[in-house]
Amino acid sequence: MPAPPNAVFSTFAFVGAFLFLIPLYWHWGVTNLGTCLYIFWGALGCLTTFVNSRVWNSTVLDKAPALCEITTRIIIAENVAIPAATLCITRRLHLIISNATGTTTMNMRREAIIDLCIGVGLPILNVSLSYIVQGHRYNILEQVGCWPALYNTGATYGLVWSWPIIIGVISGCYGALALRSLIQRRRELNSFKSETTSDIFRLNKGLYARLLILALTDFIFTVPIGAYLLYLDRTSPGYGPWVSWAYVHWGFDRVDQYPSVVWRGSRETEVTIEVSRWANVLCAAIFFALFGFAQEARRHYRMFWEWLRRVVLGERHGKYERRSSEATLPVAYNTGGTTVFSSSDAETRTLNNEKSPAGDGKRVSFLTRSVTVAPVDSPMSLEDMDKYLRPYSPP
Repeated sequence: MPAPPNAVFSTFAFVGAFLFLIPLYWHWGVTNLGTCLYIFWGALGCLTTFVNSRVWNSTVLDKAPALCEITTRIIIAENVAIPAATLCITRRLHLIISNATGTTTMNMRREAIIDLCIGVGLPILNVSLSYIVQGHRYNILEQVGCWPALYNTGATYGLVWSWPIIIGVISGCYGALALRSLIQRRRELNSFKSETTSDIFRLNKGLYARLLILALTDFIFTVPIGAYLLYLDRTSPGYGPWVSWAYVHWGFDRVDQYPSVVWRGSRETEVTIEVSRWANVLCAAIFFALFGFAQEARRHYRMFWEWLRRVVLGERHGKYERRSSEATLPVAYNTGGTTVFSSSDAETRTLNNEKSPAGDGKRVSFLTRSVTVAPVDSPMSLEDMDKYLRPYSPP
């Protein structure tokens, strides 16, 4: 089956970057660090492949060396980043559902540091290790763009390409443990009351379920696809033995350029490259399917629409006006005949011969103020709505 036109991939990669970023606002609001790392790396991968596919759509000229140096390292980091972010999610779910950790600030800080070490530290480590087996600076593939130039040898599998499978297996184990804990504690989940302060209920049950589905789906795709790509690389004609450091890095400054008819001429190479760059688009589609239509997502869509309608239509064009109702609220002050409050938008009147209801014989001053009361259906700003709807965070 021939690959789709390059413009099709560019379109899906560009849309995929936005699909990742749309749910970022409310996941950041509940400090879900693992999911935020997943969004960051997924959006970065889609954006990188989109730029590459457009800049080198019909050329192999090395016209942006700095961009190639950056994007090739991002591609290597992406090899580990998405599975590592999934590991952060499954590990956190297991700890929360099994109630293995408390809610103290120290524990939360420690878990955040561990998540950063996994979700950011492992990709950086993978990039550093890749230099050992990097044959030259990079390759340029027509329609694909800059691509890492790693020597196809056994050391490359151990240092670079095997990490997604290892991390995927660990993530799958945590996901299975979280699922078992969730089944064991289903009665406690069903009897949950909104006033609880347990850390297990910082997110609603629907969000827990979607995070667990995301983690298990990533495990299902990561391990088999990673193993299949390793098999293709091992059986490709370019596989060679590790000789020495000098042999691998000989002619390191060169840049190899491959037109599409050349690199697509090898079935193993074409499948490896196409699967690698379409993987981010697939992750974006799965992620948005799980979180883009959820209840909290629809709620934020409504909030954004009301905010947009109020700001754009109401303040700029005057087509949308906020309705209000006038209410007069009398407020009594025991002042002894003296006026203690006065303003331009209020009316103060003193009844000198009226006795206080308390029977103390003192005169009473009445303040009548006009108050504007906003109706229930009046739009609320995003900031106010966020403060109102933000999940409970225990002290």
